[in-house]
Amino acid sequence: MGECIERVEWLIGKGASLHSPRTNTGSVPSHHISRNITYLMSKLLQFIPTTTVGSPEDMWNRNRDLIGVVYGSGHTDDCSCSCSIAGCTPISMALRIILGDPWDHGPVLWFSGKEKECIFQRFILDTPNVATAARDVLRFITFTDLGLTHTCCRFQCGYHGIRDAPFDEAEAAEIQDEEELLLMDFERLLGGVIQEYDQLSLPLLEYIRTRWCRRVREYLWKNGEEVDSDSLCNRLDPDFARQ
Repeated sequence: MGECIERVEWLIGKGASLHSPRTNTGSVPSHHISRNITYLMSKLLQFIPTTTVGSPEDMWNRNRDLIGVVYGSGHTDDCSCSCSIAGCTPISMALRIILGDPWDHGPVLWFSGKEKECIFQRFILDTPNVATAARDVLRFITFTDLGLTHTCCRFQCGYHGIRDAPFDEAEAAEIQDEEELLLMDFERLLGGVIQEYDQLSLPLLEYIRTRWCRRVREYLWKNGEEVDSDSLCNRLDPDFARQ
């Protein structure tokens, strides 16, 4: 893990670009690095005892500069999915590793609800300048808890790391057509969430825990949806977490 990150830092120091070349999905090196760093760190946090690898804070902080540059690049690919407007970003790809099911051939890495809760909170707290991507984070987690279908590229785990594979365009269009009304409701809900977040000026994780969880839960209940016990709006709510 350490050697991989050191090599990436060395390449960047020698002038390697984070924004080119582009792949057939429109992704660039910052996407590739984001997927692989998040996968490796999450896997270590899940499977290796804390006493062996140090605390989650230590893991993120040791690589803070690189993580900040990669996640903060804001590069977008050619994906068409409402989980990330105008294409997937390094941040949204990282969140898919942690919270979603992005794998093309079965789950390569699977997290329980508790593990998702813990890793997500560490991601928010320890990623440099994550507040600048707050709207992207709120969009992604709202999309996730509403159970909408991702039509962005799938991930494949191979010898050279996590690669992306394009989602079939015809299938993506069909899914988006089937979920058109749900996506419209999602955008309305998200608009209210973003407006409230901007008005309150709370730290991102505090807003999610104290306001976002309630809003999403109430939306699901109002629409007759069952709220899964492992959903983020339950897991991240301090009151529900104690139950």
